[in-house]
Amino acid sequence: MYDLQFGDHDGTGSEVLLQHPLAVFCAKDGQIYFADSYNHKIKKLDPASKRVSTLAGTGKAGFKDGAALAAQVRKIICVLLIEFCSYWWLRIWYMLL
Repeated sequence: MYDLQFGDHDGTGSEVLLQHPLAVFCAKDGQIYFADSYNHKIKKLDPASKRVSTLAGTGKAGFKDGAALAAQVRKIICVLLIEFCSYWWLRIWYMLL
């Protein structure tokens, strides 16, 4: 039987804890981006190192613009990473309720 745990912890392998991951996006370079929706964060999985790291969100639900790790989002449902003129744009859709 599996011992399922939920939470919010970056790292590698079984030390990673997530809560309701959704909206998986695989970039051209093989990096995998996803919404850790109940933790209100965008995370990245590097398949080579098997490391998960937080890219955006404070972990506190809200609607606040700012630098990636200072921004607040809520229940993210879709993630899209767009390359435009050598810049990367992260577009996030979230539930208002």
